[in-house]
Amino acid sequence: MNEMKEIIKRPETLPDTIEALKKFIDFNEERLNALLAKMRAINKVAEPSRAKILFDNTYEEAIDVGVQIIDAEARLGQILYDMTQRGERHPGGRGKSIEFSEKIQLKDLNITTTQSARAQMLRLAKGKYFDVKMKFIERAIKRGEIPRRTEIYSHIKKLEREIIKAERPRPIQPIIYPEDKIKFLNRFDDKSVDMLLTDPPYMTEFKSKGEFEKFANGWVLLAISKIKDTGRIYIFTGNYPEELHTYLSILLNQNDFVLSNILIWGYFNTIGPSPKMGYKQSWNAVFYLYGKGASELNPSEKRERNLIEKFDTQIISAPDGRHEIRYSTFQKPEEIARRFIWHSTNEGDLIIDPFVGTGTFLLVAGELGREARGAEIDKEMLKICRKRGLFIYES
Repeated sequence: MNEMKEIIKRPETLPDTIEALKKFIDFNEERLNALLAKMRAINKVAEPSRAKILFDNTYEEAIDVGVQIIDAEARLGQILYDMTQRGERHPGGRGKSIEFSEKIQLKDLNITTTQSARAQMLRLAKGKYFDVKMKFIERAIKRGEIPRRTEIYSHIKKLEREIIKAERPRPIQPIIYPEDKIKFLNRFDDKSVDMLLTDPPYMTEFKSKGEFEKFANGWVLLAISKIKDTGRIYIFTGNYPEELHTYLSILLNQNDFVLSNILIWGYFNTIGPSPKMGYKQSWNAVFYLYGKGASELNPSEKRERNLIEKFDTQIISAPDGRHEIRYSTFQKPEEIARRFIWHSTNEGDLIIDPFVGTGTFLLVAGELGREARGAEIDKEMLKICRKRGLFIYES
């Protein structure tokens, strides 16, 4: 109680631990209830000449206490928000730190997920939505009530949704050219493209290793020459040793782009017989390169909190025909494309894919407001692309 009295003397100071903030909120709600009761009493028994002065003074004090309640919950929300952003640890006060896992530790903190979500949204009321906070506090005090955090939360959440909707990129319809990879790539000037994102045929689709090597050598360096010095390259491939060796031989012997990582796309929802002498395959390699003038990777839209995107292994289920529409055995999930496009490009950038297949990469690029161009010669694949809303260019 003495600690609370000391804090009340310094209203600009709020506790910095979860438990102290919860006590602080409860304490101030009791204060506010007393002030609201005093306001009602003034209206009933005070002399008219003194009633207005007494009421106005009490009203202003009630407003201040209401602000302290909402600001304390905003501080609580900021702590919880920082915990989820940083993933592992957050200062717990007095030099201590606490482990944080949202599902487990919220219960330990005696906070429900609903309360956590509300508090995290209310953190915006201390700055961006200060006017919203004051409007609802004043309205509640005039009604003779404690400010309802749910009202402020709901209104701020609605405003945030409207902002996100307004900021969403305007979709651009992708264009597919029904032609081979070489003719398609030669449509572009050297160093004119922002991103190469493609999933070419795998080694298993060729009659021999030599045929596959000829295929890879025929397009990779040409495609690289079209990418800007500030651009990036993502090439999906299988995990067969000879296949990886072929691409590594090409990519390590060029000097224009840095081979930064061999990323892993892992999936565990495939079915089928397991090999008797080896292990069942559940991943694809993704060769990731960047130009020597490239900037840092972008945060993934407003999903910077999703720390798994920072790892070189991306675990995302493959499109599953048992639960969703799957157009092809080799079809990639939209989410993997979305992450790479967000990380590596900006709205309006040009993305190319010389091996469109069912069109997933181009569809995602267009939805995110990127210019998307691709090539495909398989007539069945072109039918699927047209069905999915991609524009097939007919000369």
